[in-house]
Amino acid sequence: MEEPQSRTESPLLLTYMTLIKALFILLGFISFALGFIGIFLPLLPTTPFILLAAFFFSKSSERFYGWLINIPTFGPMIMQWNEYGCVSQKGKIASAVAMTAVIVYFWIFREMAIPIKLAVTCIMLTVMAYVLSRPKPPQQLTAKKGAETL
Repeated sequence: MEEPQSRTESPLLLTYMTLIKALFILLGFISFALGFIGIFLPLLPTTPFILLAAFFFSKSSERFYGWLINIPTFGPMIMQWNEYGCVSQKGKIASAVAMTAVIVYFWIFREMAIPIKLAVTCIMLTVMAYVLSRPKPPQQLTAKKGAETL
């Protein structure tokens, strides 16, 4: 009597896993591109897209994840997020300003149904509250404590 194939050897499962990996790599590069463009466009926040790219690469490709965390501009931000779940003060301010600008843009310059504008506003405010609630990186906490003792 033959033993049934294990799930990890199933060709269908391997094909599915390969497709998911390819999809995550694609989403990682799309997120990275949006984050990179956000450096130059004030309405597009950089931090959330780079963190999203790091997530997708960490789940799909050690090579691309290693490449991303070794970029001097983004690596420290990703490592701080992974280790402490924190966002720098500069990142918080930039995200809040960008999200506020998007809200204002949708209400003033876009002709859309009010429910859509309300949905965009609610989503942006929720994300903004989450980003602003994150702790500061340890070096910022240490610098603040040192300034308070002076």
